[in-house]
Amino acid sequence: MNILHVCGTKRLAGRELFVYKQSLKMRENGHNVFIVARTGFGLGELALEAKIPCLLYKGGISRLWFPFQVRNFITKNKIDVVHFHQLRLVRRLMPFLPGGNNRPAYIFTDAAPHPKKITSWLTTKVLEMLDLLLVPSESQRSQAAWALGYPEDKIKVLGNGVDTQLFCPPNDEDEKKSIRSKYDIPLEIPCISLMARIDKDKGQDTVIEAAKILVSEGRKFRVEICGDLDTAGKGQTFIDEIKIMSEDSLLNGCVHLRGFVSNVPEYLKTVDLQVLPSTYESFGFVIAEAMAVGLPVVATSVGALPYIIQPEECGIVVDHSSPKQLASAIARILDDPRMAAEMGRRGRERVIERFSLKRHLEEAFKYYDECR
Repeated sequence: MNILHVCGTKRLAGRELFVYKQSLKMRENGHNVFIVARTGFGLGELALEAKIPCLLYKGGISRLWFPFQVRNFITKNKIDVVHFHQLRLVRRLMPFLPGGNNRPAYIFTDAAPHPKKITSWLTTKVLEMLDLLLVPSESQRSQAAWALGYPEDKIKVLGNGVDTQLFCPPNDEDEKKSIRSKYDIPLEIPCISLMARIDKDKGQDTVIEAAKILVSEGRKFRVEICGDLDTAGKGQTFIDEIKIMSEDSLLNGCVHLRGFVSNVPEYLKTVDLQVLPSTYESFGFVIAEAMAVGLPVVATSVGALPYIIQPEECGIVVDHSSPKQLASAIARILDDPRMAAEMGRRGRERVIERFSLKRHLEEAFKYYDECR
């Protein structure tokens, strides 16, 4: 099968990394995989390094003929399935792509949450050209239908997937200590991680405020905030705020800004607890990945997070923007090692059962075949 993934963002976050991993696994399974992405940015660069055939495009005036480039790329490579990962590109490209009996199947994964209704005459007409609309969780089916004006009974759920062989617990305490030493993380205190894009929506400020509460209670721990600290543009203001907040003397140096982590599966083996106090999420890859490593988790009740975690089973769910609730949840887990271990065990079992990359691909190919 010839599969084209279309994902043209200016960043390298959870969605983009998943499209990349998905493409590699599809290629390993014997399929021909192609990618459309922005030139000079994360996904396109990763695809080129992996020698995945790409159509890279620039902004500016080149956008005018970009739809025709994609059309020719589809025809030349005899694409069977075009899988979109952005509504913006669905609206821009679909009216110009091949039609008729021999056209590819057109599928769109609506991976982004919609706090506002965005349906319009154009959106409705373009989405009617699709063969299938996928969402990553049941909770987003009605949300996507409301926001996009797409019939809810025609929306299917396809949960995202984690490579559970790559994301796995450390073999023993010695391995964990060895990796902690490599990352210069103290061995004698718990390590709490927030791994996400540095952004107001991800709640790094909430974690720091929660850390202040925990320090005031006399607790010893380390908070690792992981994410690119050199992002240019509007996000830099918030990054600067986080840097100032982390240097507050009340924290006693317990908050560490790790920066970008290149080897996430290895790094997670150093951690005792993963948190994600986002104000909204579409799926929450880092939570599923942490659960696959056997970590208890604390996250907010947004997007698919409660569905992934199953509150009180694999972790604790709290309200967003509430440092007090977050601090309380962290304290519960740190104070009860037996509960933490049980949550971690159940979390890995849940990811293997419901959110493995293997299962994701099996279901994706089933949908691909139904649409062709």
